[in-house]
Amino acid sequence: MVGVGLAALAVPAAFNLAWWSPLMVSGVAASCVGLYAATSRSAIAGWARFAVATVLFADTVGASLVRADITALTLIASSIVLAAVAGTAATAYRRYIEASHLVMIAAPRWPPPWPPCPPRPPA
Repeated sequence: MVGVGLAALAVPAAFNLAWWSPLMVSGVAASCVGLYAATSRSAIAGWARFAVATVLFADTVGASLVRADITALTLIASSIVLAAVAGTAATAYRRYIEASHLVMIAAPRWPPPWPPCPPRPPA
């Protein structure tokens, strides 16, 4: 996954693409990697994929600082993608018992319910 992230960062400069290509390449790659990470069963793989997606989204937002309208559109699109990733992580958390690492991504309820919910039954 790290190789995919590095490739997404390098493609616009390597192929001498237009100024807006880092927005598209890293934005699409970050969306795909984020959704792929949200469905991971392994905590180590999930956190590594989320780290790659975070770096790619930071590159996308940083490249969008060229103009105010581009920045606004990028932030709106990023919000939509991040909501999709959180929804996917919540669905994966409900589906897989061993995916407790997705709790932080799937936006747990705050404040916690009172009285506390009983633990999930083992599979």
